[in-house]
Amino acid sequence: MNLAATAHARLRTPRRAFLLRLALGALSLFATAWLFGAITEDVVNHDAPLGTIDLDVATWLHAHATSPATRLMFFVSDLGAPLTVMAMTSVLAILLVWKRQRPQLLLLLLAVPGGALLNVILKHLVHRDRPIFEDPIQTLTSYSFPSGHAMGSTVFFGTLAAIVIWQVRDWRLCALAIAIAGLFVALICFSRIYLGVHYLSDVIAGFLAGVVWLGACLFAVAALRRPHTNR
Repeated sequence: MNLAATAHARLRTPRRAFLLRLALGALSLFATAWLFGAITEDVVNHDAPLGTIDLDVATWLHAHATSPATRLMFFVSDLGAPLTVMAMTSVLAILLVWKRQRPQLLLLLLAVPGGALLNVILKHLVHRDRPIFEDPIQTLTSYSFPSGHAMGSTVFFGTLAAIVIWQVRDWRLCALAIAIAGLFVALICFSRIYLGVHYLSDVIAGFLAGVVWLGACLFAVAALRRPHTNR
């Protein structure tokens, strides 16, 4: 009887920890989704405060652009371009297949292509025009909201960080992976505003949408892995 109670207690402890993480993660995703929805509503309704901030930031960066910084920003921006992200995704997918890491591969294939498709849908639902300057650094004709570079880089580098975290036990390495991923995403987001092809709200919304989508994919993969873990 004591052995049965001890075994049951051991099972309940991981289960409670899992449920706690699940609840906290769901709450965080809900808050992030709400913030994305609030920004989207302001953009659709042409809310004055948000529009003023967007114009002020875009105008200031455009006025202070320099040739060396522009070359650097083009390079950084290319790191988050759809073709670059898909190429890196393909290489990582081949590596995961070779290592037979099926959950990680499932997360990658679900998150990155799915996120790209979701971004296209969101762009056509909101259909916001890109910033306009008399002497633009870069000109694009596609819709602006949310930023595809911001969302795509958030999903890809976030997925990469999650895969690293699955592989290591040291919290310092986990924190380093998250920090590096966050740095890449931040630089790519900034480059899009600097180049004048996105407003500040575009890249913030792209980042938030990427976090929500990646979080949903992580939940889905975790749910699929949970029965096997229990067994």
